Amino acid sequence: MKLHITDTVYFVEQSKQVVASLFSPTNGSTASGTFKIKKRGVLFFDLKGEPFIYLCANEDYTPFFVSCFTQDDGRIRYMFALASNHEQQLGFAGKTFGEERAIALKAWESAKEIAATRKAERSAPKRRGIRPSAPPVLAFTLPDFLR
Repeated sequence: MKLHITDTVYFVEQSKQVVASLFSPTNGSTASGTFKIKKRGVLFFDLKGEPFIYLCANEDYTPFFVSCFTQDDGRIRYMFALASNHEQQLGFAGKTFGEERAIALKAWESAKEIAATRKAERSAPKRRGIRPSAPPVLAFTLPDFLR
């Protein structure tokens, strides 16, 4: 599934979907990376697989984007705001603070829908393939000359 940020910027769940987007672009653009839905937000990864943006979605606040990066010890460090290069990458250049928050809210609602769909898929009973019944037994008598 795709998580759209703007009309031309979107992220996919798996890296193989990023590769597939190279051959079938959406609205003339390819996937910008992958995403992982967390309990209180969405972590976005660039094309190298490194985390670079986090969508904070605390219950007390309207969702908002912040920049992030991986430290040398492997932990993710979250910044207090979105870096200007990440704003450009998301297509936020020239947008007001309110417009950015509206985009973040829309992205969070989409992420919740994706999470609910995935949860429903996991909890649905697995359908086993229908086994073909045994071939019918043909009852016949042998001709006299074969007995």
